[in-house]
Order: sequence, then structure tokens, then C-alpha cells
Amino acid sequence: MMVDDEQCSICKQLILPDKMSTWVDSDGNEIKVPESAAILALIEDGGTEYLVCESCYPEKAMSVIPPPLMHDLHYQFGLEYMARGDRSDRSKCAFLRALDVRRSAEALTGLAQTIQDHSKSVVLLKEAIEISPDFKYAHSVLEDFLERNGFAPDF
Repeated sequence: MMVDDEQCSICKQLILPDKMSTWVDSDGNEIKVPESAAILALIEDGGTEYLVCESCYPEKAMSVIPPPLMHDLHYQFGLEYMARGDRSDRSKCAFLRALDVRRSAEALTGLAQTIQDHSKSVVLLKEAIEISPDFKYAHSVLEDFLERNGFAPDF
């Protein structure tokens, strides 16, 4: 997520990379990317980038981040929490906040992965696919979920 030593757009806390990771781009080239252990969200609005640290999320961010970008901010924090193994309270809350701003296939899919009720997960994933039929990740998660739970996909 980080491209260099950066600071939170709100509190100005310097966020230093903890390690370098190697990613492979779509052309097969390896890229060294600095990573931070800090939970962050990077959102963009045209040419403006906002890097938000966890201590500024969500209360402080609401006074700085333009309202149309709040969905993306909540969604990014939901993903960050999930990536760190928190598939319950914090990630679920972030995805629900994103959905309060705007219903999106991405946030519905994220939320479906955080709840324990299998039937509700299926309903959320099907809604995600209805909203955005081309969002392949929702199809993949639904298919995987159905197969893991002994059901044949019906799409």
C-alpha cells in the first residue's frame, strides 16, 4: 500500500515502512514494495490522495475526507482488518459503514466474509452479483462458499 515514507493526511503521523515485500505486476516483473505494520487506508479523489491511519479512523477522518470518499475509506479499512485476520467486529463494522454510505458489490462481498450466518452470507453475495454482475470476486467467493458448505453453485 505504501510507496515511500508517508504521513497520515489527518494527524500527520509519520508512517515508516517496516519491511520490503516483493510483488509481481501484470507483466511478470518483480517490484519491491515497502510495507507497514500500521493499519492504513489510501483513497484517491482525482489527483488528491488521502492516507489515513487507524487512530484517525473513522471519527477524525469524517471531518477531512470528502463525503463521497467515505465509502472507500470504510471499505479499505474493512479489507485491512480482514487481511490481518480480524473477520469479525472491526472488519464487519467497517463494511457496514461503507454500506451505509453506498451499497456496493465490494462492501457486500467483504461483509459476507465476516459474518457467521451462512444463509445471510449467500444472500449478501447474491445481492453483490445483482449489483455488479461483472465483479468476478463476488462470484468466486460465492462459488467457494457454496462448495465448502456442500452446495452446488446455481449460476
